[in-house]
Amino acid sequence: MRRALGSDAAQRARTAKRALREVPFAAPRNSVIVEGFADMVIETDDGIEIVDWKTDQITPSEVQDRLQQYELQAGLYVLGIEAATGRRVTRVTYVFVSAGVEASPGEPDALARAAEERLTQA
Repeated sequence: MRRALGSDAAQRARTAKRALREVPFAAPRNSVIVEGFADMVIETDDGIEIVDWKTDQITPSEVQDRLQQYELQAGLYVLGIEAATGRRVTRVTYVFVSAGVEASPGEPDALARAAEERLTQA
């Protein structure tokens, strides 16, 4: 828990004009409804940062591989949060607590496009 609270993302949340935890979202996309909970949403002047804390027991060298596994999830978060708020997501951050690493799986627009493509295949 201390590592999570000591992360850069937690610091950004503490200094943001608004940060919300466990933010639910639901948004219709094609023939499905994308729904879930984002661990944290940080409001910035530029848009929204989505933060997800991961408790996977991995080493720092494993983070990049694990990030790839979360790309679809990140894209769905972007689609859902943008639809729910009407605001642009400017950053998606995963905090791998055990590894002590904070990283992004990619640019939000690209993540959302890839997720949208997967939804059309479903």
